[in-house]
Amino acid sequence: MTGFKSKKDAAQMKLDFVCPGCYTSACPTPAKCYNSAHRNQVLEEVAVMFDRMPFGDTAASFACFVRDMKS
Repeated sequence: MTGFKSKKDAAQMKLDFVCPGCYTSACPTPAKCYNSAHRNQVLEEVAVMFDRMPFGDTAASFACFVRDMKS
């Protein structure tokens, strides 16, 4: 059981699909794009937390390092 009411509904769902990572409907690897987008979002959150730390240049250097880890 697929969870769709009919094969037509399942086919329409497949046509309406847009990759959450690269925002294209013809993405060959949607899971990889989503993981990359999610990873970049989490890395940016970590970098923002480093920016908020009161350690001056050291915290800024760590924030820059974390931002460079984005893919």
